[in-house]
Amino acid sequence: MDHIPTGTKCQGNKYSPGYVSPGRIVGGTEAVANSWPWMASLFRNNNNLCGGSLISDEYVLTAAHCCPGFQTTLNNHGVSWRTVVHLGHHAQDDSPASPNRVVANILEVTIHPDYDASAQENDLCLIKIEKVTLNEDVDVVCLPDQGAHVAADDNNQNSGNHCLAAGWGFEDFDNGVKMNLLKSVQVKIYSDLWCTSQAAIQTSAFFAKDVEFCAGWLGTGGRDTCTFDSGGPLVCIENDEPVQYGITSWGSGCGEADNPGIYAEVAEFIRKGHFNYPS
Repeated sequence: MDHIPTGTKCQGNKYSPGYVSPGRIVGGTEAVANSWPWMASLFRNNNNLCGGSLISDEYVLTAAHCCPGFQTTLNNHGVSWRTVVHLGHHAQDDSPASPNRVVANILEVTIHPDYDASAQENDLCLIKIEKVTLNEDVDVVCLPDQGAHVAADDNNQNSGNHCLAAGWGFEDFDNGVKMNLLKSVQVKIYSDLWCTSQAAIQTSAFFAKDVEFCAGWLGTGGRDTCTFDSGGPLVCIENDEPVQYGITSWGSGCGEADNPGIYAEVAEFIRKGHFNYPS
């Protein structure tokens, strides 16, 4: 199923304790409008640059490779005048308009200190934004416990997981057309061993298994994230809550049968309720 189940809401996470929520995609389908209320769009010059996820009322989680340009555009008031964060919307052109849509300025950008741009390893970035009001269309995503993993779908076995990715990126690697409407797709998560033994060399040669995992539809393909989906969340539904296990990071092509997408492994960056940055 390519949709978030009705009634899925995060009841608070490590960055928003005590909060109780009010009532690049290849394959998949258009997401139900505002069923991904934690979904963020990093917007520059009227274009979606990357995805992201709202983890509190003032922090967005995205990929490090989405963030370097932001650090050079902060003005002397600490506001990024070229890039903003869109929250609570379904269509990039806002047609029809989302009633609770928010456009938030970026105040601070923190790229993981061990980010390796050549291999896109440790591909994680925290963006501080102007504080927003949480509501049914602008909501937080849950975060996993430190070191938590979901059961693998190796050999395409049915683990019972319901994991999905979403974005406004290319629907096809070759046509280069961004999506106006948010799309979501169900994917399978594979173990590190299965990924490196079954995937093509383009993926396995650069795969950093300590901080990344792979997901897609090995052997068949056609279900993946793609260009401009970077930074968006991969979530698994657990006890009716969306738990973000991955950040869309990189891949070889889009939706190829032997090249699953690669995701930064969120649970490996969490330490005592905070992301693993030097204090």
